[in-house]
Amino acid sequence: MKLRFAMSLGILLPFFAFSQYCPPTSGKLGEYSPFHVTAGYGITKMYGDINNNSAIGGAGTIQLDYQFIRGLYIGVETQFGSLKTEVNSNAEPRQSHNSYFAGGLVLTAHPFQLVAKRNYMHRKLADDILESFFVGVGSFYLINNYDHIYRNVNDPSTYGPIEDFDENQQPIFKTRTRTLILPSLNVGSVIPLTQRSYHNANILSLVVKAQFNFGQNDLLDGYTPYNSNGRVVEAENDVYNFYSLGLRYSF
Repeated sequence: MKLRFAMSLGILLPFFAFSQYCPPTSGKLGEYSPFHVTAGYGITKMYGDINNNSAIGGAGTIQLDYQFIRGLYIGVETQFGSLKTEVNSNAEPRQSHNSYFAGGLVLTAHPFQLVAKRNYMHRKLADDILESFFVGVGSFYLINNYDHIYRNVNDPSTYGPIEDFDENQQPIFKTRTRTLILPSLNVGSVIPLTQRSYHNANILSLVVKAQFNFGQNDLLDGYTPYNSNGRVVEAENDVYNFYSLGLRYSF
């Protein structure tokens, strides 16, 4: 009789304890998801040798992150899309439509998560908004293909990187270049779409991100202008911005 009573008590006590526990919306106390996969799409804006560029490109991204400390992530990001330049003026004939693929490393921080107290039982909406904010820095290696680009051998301002010269000593321009992106700066927000539960720590989030990519050469837009003496005109390195929306799965 005593044995059956003890066994019954041992079975019922965990159910009673669980019924009295209300798990926080952010998961178990002190718990966070270490792995994150993000897929997104957005627009690119090129800043190079062409002033007042009116063209918009598009790109997709896939990012894999590992959260080694609450609020700090290290990850691998890939991008694939287009970089475009156009001007709505007959006085500027230069235009380019380029496709690119890039991959590299990124370090991301949620600064308010790093300093926040883990008091999940009395959270406010303002806490969730602040902790969703992130900043990041990374570096990419970008391969750029010039799919369509305006060239005029009689106009050195339309020149790009030269690969060789033909039998008439006319330049043969490169159709593919490589650029180191350093740094790549990120800022954005991760907005949870689902809540964690006691049984399930997986969560789906919306990621809103702006990225500013600084190339270490003048090749991203396809133009490296030459002067009348056949020398490359000194110019600033090219830059492109990437604004995206994505979905992140954390587990």
